[in-house]
Amino acid sequence: MRRTSFYLLFIIPILLYSGCSGKGKPMKANQKSPVDENLLMVSGDQIVNQKGDTVVLRGFGLGGMLHMENFIDGYPANEETMREGLLQVLGQEKYDLYFDTFLKSYSTEPDAKYIRSLGLNLIRIPINYHHFEDDMTSAGHPGRGL
Repeated sequence: MRRTSFYLLFIIPILLYSGCSGKGKPMKANQKSPVDENLLMVSGDQIVNQKGDTVVLRGFGLGGMLHMENFIDGYPANEETMREGLLQVLGQEKYDLYFDTFLKSYSTEPDAKYIRSLGLNLIRIPINYHHFEDDMTSAGHPGRGL
């Protein structure tokens, strides 16, 4: 598994901070999982919870971190071209340091707390498949890929 997959596994629980267990408290052994209680489904033209109550989704997109979107991050072209340019200019060691720092700092626990304070109940987290798969390796070609 790629190193960035670790950050993905780390950042999602931070973003969901206290949103699934009520107030960030551990669940008791006999307590029903809030995930089950919070599953949503479509009923007619409404989104409803397990009790049948209508749910209005309020949120935003956390783009630009796990799927770098140029209209959010402000660089020209696409992620692959930007990464190739950075690698060429920085060299491998500084390139790796840049992206390690980028992934660790893009969204942190204080950000998750702020999101929760806004009363939002939805976060879009776009994830580029390159965090799980390398085009060059998966195609049977030697190479680094993204």
